[in-house]
Amino acid sequence: MGINLLINRQTKNPLHALLLLTDGQDNDSHDYTQLMQTLPSGVQCHTFGYGPDHTASLLVQLAEQGNGGTFTYVDEEHAIGPAFAMALGGLFTCIAQQLHINIEFTDGYKITDVHSKYKYEPEQLPSAKLNVKLHDLNAEEKRNFVFQLHVPKLDNHEQNVDMTTQQSISLTQSSEEKQLFENQIIGNVTVIYVDPNTHRTITTDPVSFKLVRGSQPPIDLLCVNHELDIQRNRVETAHALAQAMAENDYRQSRAILEAQVNKIKASASGQDPFCQKLIKDLEYSYPSERVYRSSHQNTYRCHVTERGTYQPSSNISSRDYANACQRRMALNFPNNKSS
Repeated sequence: MGINLLINRQTKNPLHALLLLTDGQDNDSHDYTQLMQTLPSGVQCHTFGYGPDHTASLLVQLAEQGNGGTFTYVDEEHAIGPAFAMALGGLFTCIAQQLHINIEFTDGYKITDVHSKYKYEPEQLPSAKLNVKLHDLNAEEKRNFVFQLHVPKLDNHEQNVDMTTQQSISLTQSSEEKQLFENQIIGNVTVIYVDPNTHRTITTDPVSFKLVRGSQPPIDLLCVNHELDIQRNRVETAHALAQAMAENDYRQSRAILEAQVNKIKASASGQDPFCQKLIKDLEYSYPSERVYRSSHQNTYRCHVTERGTYQPSSNISSRDYANACQRRMALNFPNNKSS
């Protein structure tokens, strides 16, 4: 019914979304897949679960099917207003709609695995080309797409030519010129989005992927990339949360999260402040299994979408995604209500 009202409304704003709040469980078992497919592609469905009786897993499913929407666990009555205020704060600061990226590699380089939870085509991997749907982008938000790339082996002839050429230019070229020579362009990425103000579709100029393939790469390139390792911990935590929430056995579910904690601690970026927040979230002791699952479902959707929502006090890692407008609207909500 809500989708029909959205589609048939007479007045349409440039920005639109469907907000679903429920405090109860579905009395009957339903498959909402076909219904959610009728939701227009430019509209996201954001779900809110309030009270002890909502079904968090269903609301997460609806948000996922709702063009990458968010799920918010509203743990207390007084949090309903701030939760909706944060959702509206995100909508009011949208700077790019229907954002997606086109990735294209050449010369045998292929994407073999995608770790981020964003939808992409073709689904069959490996592939040299990929179109990734990142949905809408709000102010101050970032999107990180983590994937694995097959790097073809150089044959002996290519290696010999590469080494010989490097040795010859090292005598005559500057370090900057040598770096340009060693950076091999292996593909490019293009960003496409709709400007919410003009409704124009914008396509950016291609940005090249460059790969250093020298015989003696600099030592710093042989070290683990700190920022990439943080993103790996984020996406692996999201996968672990999804697996843990799908596990009906409470002990087994917690064991999955404990294993992820150990992986983060052993990683190169384990001491990073964000990774420390991930650990604290995963180790938090909840008063009940229902609160445990609703809170972690909330955290899961935040890390998957890289978008901020209202957070219970137990969730700290996902607070980093909220932008200034969201925080301000949530903070000012009681004042607006009283006035």
